[in-house]
Amino acid sequence: MIQAKQRIDFIDLVKGWVIFLVIWVHTDHPSWVTVDFVNSAFFLLSGLFFKKYEFGTFSTKQVNSLLIPFIFFYLISYPFRIVLHYWDFRTLESFDWGCILDIFDSASRSDYLFINVPLWFILCIFFVRYYYWLICKAPKWILLGIAILLFMLREQINSIATPFMINNAAYWLGFFIVGNLSSKWLTSENKKSKISAIGITGLLGLILYIAEAQIESDFLPNAITHVERLSLIIFTILIFSFIRTKYLAPLKFMGENTLTILGYHFFILIPLSRLSHKISGGEVYPYLIGLPCSILTAIVLYFIIKFSNKYIPALVGKGNLIK
Repeated sequence: MIQAKQRIDFIDLVKGWVIFLVIWVHTDHPSWVTVDFVNSAFFLLSGLFFKKYEFGTFSTKQVNSLLIPFIFFYLISYPFRIVLHYWDFRTLESFDWGCILDIFDSASRSDYLFINVPLWFILCIFFVRYYYWLICKAPKWILLGIAILLFMLREQINSIATPFMINNAAYWLGFFIVGNLSSKWLTSENKKSKISAIGITGLLGLILYIAEAQIESDFLPNAITHVERLSLIIFTILIFSFIRTKYLAPLKFMGENTLTILGYHFFILIPLSRLSHKISGGEVYPYLIGLPCSILTAIVLYFIIKFSNKYIPALVGKGNLIK
């Protein structure tokens, strides 16, 4: 099982919007741009086109599309982290030279890959797909039950220290399951049902957002948060299904190259953000720094992506290094 080859334009638009939010959330951003929303959206979107393959073929595709790019981005992040440390401290005496071995640590966090934090997603989705490969033939009601159980046990799952994002992948599998179960409906051309669903999911998300702050309970806020987040993600996908791609070509391009953006954007965003803060002296609202830095990062990445896709496609998941 792996993503199908065909592309759906409006899904690429959604991916482009979400990957832009990923860039923005890693610098100064308004409160409505949240880490949990962008992460949940990406795992749900990743489940949309998951299909059955024989295990050997599946593993080969996994290695080419995820593991090789992860290793590439991880290794080139090490010298960047060294340079960044020298920029901050003007010395390398305090630099943790062993940070490149972080990948082998057991951790209960989703962001322990110090040298390039966003790479956690690539490693995590690698295991999410294997988990789903094992269970995807189960009846839909069982899969949905597994997703709900994983949502409810988030804290317990993430408290278990494991290497290679194995624990975090178990939690994010829930969103992947929802994405795969709702794939036919979300990618269909039936506009009438989608119009109704836009109103329902939008209203539900708003009601739950208001209710979440009013309820005092250990269980209900967790349940409400997950339903609210799923409602807003589905609402976003449905809205984008009515947008014509030709008006948002840059966003579509970003959606077609999400993994490459994920791996590269820290190299551009961090220096830009630091320079902007130094120039402004912190005299402006933070998001007025973060948004321009995010947009400029996306523009610079366009040229880097074009170069990578042409000259090193196999290293960024656009080619097959292993046959």
